[in-house]
Amino acid sequence: MAPTLFGDYKMFVRDYCVTERIRVPGKSGGWMWVDKVREFKNVPHFGHKARHFMILRTPEDVGAELPELWQKPVFLEMEPVQADLYQRADTGEFNVMPGAEIPRKKKDKTLETEEEVQERLVRTEESKMVMLRRALQVVDDPRILDQVGPSVKMEKLLQLLQGDLKDQHVVVFSQFRTCIDLIEKDLAEVGIETLRVTGAESTIEARQEAMRRFREPGPPYVMLLTSAGKKALNLQVSGTLILYDQPLSWGDAYQLIGRIRRMGSTREHVLVIRLLVRDTVDEWIYKILSVEDKLVQECLSVGGTMEITADLLSFIIDKVKSGTKLEDAMKNYAGSR
Repeated sequence: MAPTLFGDYKMFVRDYCVTERIRVPGKSGGWMWVDKVREFKNVPHFGHKARHFMILRTPEDVGAELPELWQKPVFLEMEPVQADLYQRADTGEFNVMPGAEIPRKKKDKTLETEEEVQERLVRTEESKMVMLRRALQVVDDPRILDQVGPSVKMEKLLQLLQGDLKDQHVVVFSQFRTCIDLIEKDLAEVGIETLRVTGAESTIEARQEAMRRFREPGPPYVMLLTSAGKKALNLQVSGTLILYDQPLSWGDAYQLIGRIRRMGSTREHVLVIRLLVRDTVDEWIYKILSVEDKLVQECLSVGGTMEITADLLSFIIDKVKSGTKLEDAMKNYAGSR
């Protein structure tokens, strides 16, 4: 309706995007430099300009017609073996996993050279984001990293699905497909049949078949999702969403909850259970994303998207451990960008 509202592509990138120069393989061989959008800026200004041209109902408009949202954080304590593995992951010990030294196929279908493999290994070893992912994976289940040790989350999930949530339609989310594999295996061993939508099964036909079976009365009662299932799935037959680990942004969490909290639902409420392990990045991600919306908007106005990054997480943790309140630490982070 307003194609010139934000100018051309270059103007939009200039006004609303934070970019970084990256090197990618060229179409005819060699390398080329391109600008990759890293995050967005001036989001409130974008929203103010766009609001009069958007034909949609806001969450506030439809809130009264949606089931009431109940959210329940469940805090867990790791056993010593898992806690030790977490400390090792938190120092980067598991950043480079066995097999990482094998040359990988590039976009141009050729294999990495020995030099390219070494460059990738160095980047992986020094990456804060990889370290964050490894720590989260140990918190979920040490077996994801081929380590032997108990998973306090798996124990709690089995307890819930065999107890209060037995024979109820439940959606279980993890951002890691390897974690979904383990959940599927462990539930099968205790006789709980599951359906799944991950990056490997998310064709249109597979989605439709999974939704059809899930909507039917009777088992399977459990739907397993990765981020591949956060869009375009209607799972309102379920009244419970279990976040086995936490999405790294408000938007992802909102979309996941929207899979079961939908217009037309006959339920009076839906329940979101968040499995959280104390004194880990798992708990910190939850705390940061649970800060009042007003503060989040303050951060957005500085230019961020409030997606949890390794830099944000380490900044907040360092500040809070030195005595700064969480809200003040977030304002400091926003002001430093």
